[in-house]
Amino acid sequence: MTEQLDQGPIIASSKLKIENSKITHLELERKLAELGAKLLIETIPKWLEGKIKPKPQDNLKATYTKILDKKSGAINWEDSAREIERQIRAFNPWPGSFTKAGKKTMKIWKASVQEQTEVGPSGLPGKTYIGTNNKIAVQCGKNYLIIEELQFEGKRRMKVEEFLRGNIDFIGTILK
Repeated sequence: MTEQLDQGPIIASSKLKIENSKITHLELERKLAELGAKLLIETIPKWLEGKIKPKPQDNLKATYTKILDKKSGAINWEDSAREIERQIRAFNPWPGSFTKAGKKTMKIWKASVQEQTEVGPSGLPGKTYIGTNNKIAVQCGKNYLIIEELQFEGKRRMKVEEFLRGNIDFIGTILK
């Protein structure tokens, strides 16, 4: 043990191949917990028997991130649709990815990316359009984010098709 975070020698490590490029934070957390449990079961007996020699950690390969808080989930529509879609998966369920639709906060639970073609609308980042398969398409800094599941504050989580049945006037809203 050392006083610093993520410092000190390594006694065991393992790799996880991520086969699903659309994996969410919760799915990845579950896979890593399973892998960590298996690694502990294999490592502890060897460690207690003195069969493991600790290896120094290469601090040049270390990466750092900022501490997440609720505000970290705010969507910047100037970012590319790909960056926003990744943010939604990474911050699901906490802190969640959200935007302002008028005065209401809207959390986006699931989304995908649609490449922008020369045909079709082009406008301000954050502007909403009707997308393919009756979904909400949002203009981003690059391409469109297709919203598939959303939740307004104080309301339940729902599929976009269900939301649009009673809120078609939402199309054209500029999200902030």
